[in-house]
Formats: sequence, C-alpha cells, structure tokens
Amino acid sequence: MKKLPGWKSQIVSAFLLLVCVVSASAEGREGWVCGPDGCFAAIQETKYSGFDAWRLCDGKTEAIVVPAIGRVMSFKTETGQNWLWNSPAAKGKNSDPSVWNNWGGDKNWIAPQGDWSKLGTGTGWPPPKEWEQSFQSQVISGGKLKIWGPVSPVSGLRLSRVFYHNDKGEFVIEQTLQQVAGKPVKASIWSITQIDGAKTDAVFVARGENSDYDSGFRWMNAKPNGVDPKGVAPTLIQVIPTTQGDYKIGTDAPRAAIAAVHNGWAFVERASRPDGNYPDGTVGKNGTPVQLFGQGDPKVNYLEMELLSPLLQFSPGVRWTHTVRWSLHELPNKDVNDAKLHAAIDALLN
Repeated sequence: MKKLPGWKSQIVSAFLLLVCVVSASAEGREGWVCGPDGCFAAIQETKYSGFDAWRLCDGKTEAIVVPAIGRVMSFKTETGQNWLWNSPAAKGKNSDPSVWNNWGGDKNWIAPQGDWSKLGTGTGWPPPKEWEQSFQSQVISGGKLKIWGPVSPVSGLRLSRVFYHNDKGEFVIEQTLQQVAGKPVKASIWSITQIDGAKTDAVFVARGENSDYDSGFRWMNAKPNGVDPKGVAPTLIQVIPTTQGDYKIGTDAPRAAIAAVHNGWAFVERASRPDGNYPDGTVGKNGTPVQLFGQGDPKVNYLEMELLSPLLQFSPGVRWTHTVRWSLHELPNKDVNDAKLHAAIDALLN
C-alpha cells in the first residue's frame, strides 16, 4: 500500500486508526474511514456477547475473534449482517466456556473424526477441550492477531491461529497444528465455518471434472429429503439448504473453495490444495478437501463450510499450517439459478 510522504503520512495513519478504534463495537456502532491513500487495517480489544474479544477491520470487512472459545464469531462488511451462525448459548453474558457448547462461528478441529478417540476424546465425542477453550491471544508483528490453545495431554498437539487482512482485501486465517510432545500421529487440519441456514440462499462447492465420484461429490451420510446437489457448471455444484434432515457431502475438487450466497452477495472461502492424501474418502478413491454439512433442523438451522488440509505426519517439533482466505463479493444478480451468477461464483472460487 502506498503511503503519503513524511508527516502527512503519519497524521493520516493515526487519524484512520483512531476512527476505526473509536467506532468499534461488536454489538453497536460500526464503520471506519478510508483516506485518499487507502484503508488502514486496525486491531483493538472489544466485547462480544459478554466475552473479551478482538475486532479486526480494514475498511472493507470486519471480523470479531473470541479467544476464550478459540473462534471467529462475526464476519461482515461495514454495513452488512454477520455471515456466521451464533448459537443461543453464545449470546449470554454468563456463557461458560469451560462447558462444551456448539458456540457457532468459525473453528478448527482435527480430522478424521473417526480418530478422535485416539486424540483425546476417549469416546469420540465431544471434541477435546483444548481445541475450543482457554486460548490465549496476542497482537504480533505485521498487524496480526495470534491465538493459541493448550497442549493436548493425550496427543501432544497444540492448535494456534493467526488472523489478519491482506492487501487484496481478504481476511486470512493461518491455522497451525504443532506437536509439542507424544507419539507420532497423522492428522488433517480441519477448518469449519458455521453459517445461518435460514439466511443462505445456496451454497456452491468446487468440484473436479475428473472426480472419482459420480456427479463430482460423495454423500458422507444418508441423503435426506429436500436436498439435491446438482452440477451447474463443469467445476461447480449447487446446494439449496433444507430443513428436512442433516446431510453432508464432500468433493475431491482440485481447488479447495466454497461459497455461500445470500441476497446477491457471496461469502467465499478458499485455501491452498497441495497434493497428498485427504481424509474422508471412500475405499480406493480420493479424499475430500472440500465438505458441506447441513444441520437440517428448523430449530437449529446452520450449515458448515469445511476446508481440510491433507493428512499430515506429526512428531515432536513438527508443525504444519493450513491457510484459509475469506472474502465478500457483490454478485451480478440475486438469482441463484442464473447462469451469470454461476459464472461469477466459479470465477471467485479460482
């Protein structure tokens, strides 16, 4: 980003940072000012539903991170609505992060889920507490926020996440898994973003033209009534949410990308897609780095947009990072069945 010379640059930078700070409120006033030299990202402490939190903004989007539960709980444009689903359990000032709750928002788990009993759950559910509780936080160099959880007493793994806006207007989440101690383990870093099903017109999932699976995806549980994923382009699957039962699909697409659409806007998530073995494939077929889960319950109606890393080999001292990039885009129209909208989504997922 270009900057004004000398004292003028310092004044503009200080003014824009001040505006972002004084306008900050996760539950109240919003907005910031971008000067003629561009927008300046800012990070400051705030409150969110009674939790201590951090607000990150860049003049285009803002994100709210709640370290106590290790999650991003809000992501939106300056004047828009939060794209992330929040559980009613996360809306009270007396929320207790020591008790497992499906708080909503965006989180990291470790895949495959079938290995959870070996990673610290004992019975395979709920997820180990160290994945979702008692994260610490710190602003680090480069205007980034880092949060990190405790070391697992079973696997010796620790999750950490670094958040920032890049110069492309994307919100970046660097998700790192490191083994501090313990026996070697193979695992995938699993990024899960929960969005409101009632406020989602459609989800578009990347697929491969040479997929191992019929129609470019695999059912990961029983097919419910009311949901019928369909190919709307050679590299794109459309899913219209349903409330008639839970469902999950996965794709072996060569690009790790997924988008939710509502009212003419798209929430796009992308990640790198390195070669490797991915979890959750059927026997003899590719794994699925892109997955979509629908709760399918009218009382608890949320979707999960999921991007996974390959299965990675960990031993003490080894760490791997799985980076996901978020962005919001206005679409050419609001018709999720229109070919122009499909073409726009397909381009955004590249």
